[in-house]
Amino acid sequence: MDALLGNLVKQTASIAEDTSVNLSGIFEQLSGSLSDFIDHSQEYVEESKRKLTDLAGSQTAEQVQTTLRRGVENLSSSLRKAQSTYVTWLRTRAQQREQARMDNIEHEEEEKSVRRPWRWTFQRSHDREQMRHQIPITKKHSSNKEYVCHSKCVFPVKHICTMKNWMERFFRP
Repeated sequence: MDALLGNLVKQTASIAEDTSVNLSGIFEQLSGSLSDFIDHSQEYVEESKRKLTDLAGSQTAEQVQTTLRRGVENLSSSLRKAQSTYVTWLRTRAQQREQARMDNIEHEEEEKSVRRPWRWTFQRSHDREQMRHQIPITKKHSSNKEYVCHSKCVFPVKHICTMKNWMERFFRP
């Protein structure tokens, strides 16, 4: 066990020494490069300006600018086309809904004109018979007079609210 621990300490010391030598070399190179840059900074600046000017006037820079310009134009065109398609779709849907509404009105009017009078008579007598067998509902007015309500009609609030919510979702821009 002592031999293993001693061997581990020797290896660690060797690694630390190698690392120290390597780091020392890196810092010497960095220090030299930094000193060189400070001593010749004006030359580095001039060289960088020249390279940037050469790059700006090169064919590669023009190709990059042209590619970027075309990309922006294509994207703008695609967005305009998508917007136009969406507006056209909305108009078409509105026209289809209006046409369906008009067709429905025409259909209802046709049905009204086709109805048979004997059916109306039968339906009215059937309704009267049902009203006779209904239990009257009594309510009091503010003047404390009782009245009887024979109506069986329930106002479809739930259906109207559902339709309103559906229309809000459908027509929301």
